Amino acid sequence: MSNPDALRDDLQRFGFSEKEIDVYLSLVERGSAEPKTLASDAGVSTSYIYEVVTQLDSRNLVRIEEHQSPAVVHARRPSEAFQTLSARLDRIEDAVEERYQQPRAEPMSLGVIQSRPTFASRLRELISQADSEIRLSLPFAFLSEVEASLKSAVEDGVFVVLLLSESDYEARSGAVEDVATVVNRIDAQLPAYVAIDDARGLIAPLSVLAWEHGPEEAIEFTNPTVTGVVSVAFFGLYQSSTTVMLRRPNTLPRRYSGIRPAVYDAELARRRGRSLHVRATVRPTGADDETETIEGPITEIRQSLIAPTNSELLFENAFEVDVGNRRVSIGGVGAFMEDYEATSLLLYADT
Repeated sequence: MSNPDALRDDLQRFGFSEKEIDVYLSLVERGSAEPKTLASDAGVSTSYIYEVVTQLDSRNLVRIEEHQSPAVVHARRPSEAFQTLSARLDRIEDAVEERYQQPRAEPMSLGVIQSRPTFASRLRELISQADSEIRLSLPFAFLSEVEASLKSAVEDGVFVVLLLSESDYEARSGAVEDVATVVNRIDAQLPAYVAIDDARGLIAPLSVLAWEHGPEEAIEFTNPTVTGVVSVAFFGLYQSSTTVMLRRPNTLPRRYSGIRPAVYDAELARRRGRSLHVRATVRPTGADDETETIEGPITEIRQSLIAPTNSELLFENAFEVDVGNRRVSIGGVGAFMEDYEATSLLLYADT
């Protein structure tokens, strides 16, 4: 018989919150149930249960029959429920394996951090050095240590995606204003993940972020490949979180050096009904060719930043563009699924 504690630990590693685990396992045992029954099983409010069930539905773990009154939630068979997750992991493994096999001469440095004050100080330094993007997962209680640095980065135009963990968020929800472009929350205890400009970052267990220091250590790294792996872990958790703040998008036209800020502004503009065009400096994906310029209307946006997301992979952000005689896909630097990787994008909208 399987160990129930080990099962819960494994689900939590894949980004499930404690309450999501309670609800899902209760539903698996029952087969199907009304939301109020699941709320009672998990010890949550009836209003909150709909948020949890919707999140499980987005993972393809449950099926909701909303035409019935009251609605009924059904657990999908495990072979069906985890097929999507398995396929995503297979694609990620293939992509990482392909990159691993490519010879590189990337710079690599590692440093060890052993205390909360040192970690906070170094994180503030890295935030101040960011040129274009910051992605970080932090316990909400730690936010005050870097709040001023994040606000400064946002004011300087840095694109900041922040995932806040732990459940004391509700008590001080106003504290997230102006600290990031996107703020999500997740009711779970997570390590700190930090990625700066796709080049360097930090990983820290919760014990390092606590005042009672234990034997664990945080790691600082400078290496694009390691940063990419950390970003995959970050977006895996991010997809299981809830959005609490979206910063107003930049006005268009605007030039971007990275795909994610461009996709963010484009997606919010699209949701307001605007038609979008892009002029991008690109090269074929995986090639060392000279760059070229392509231009056309954006026909589709694939993004993993703003709920509801529609990306096939956890970290996918890309445009489909009509260039006249065909449609092409454009990702950021290091793209491997799209036709082109963009080094610069000019985004503009029809008036």
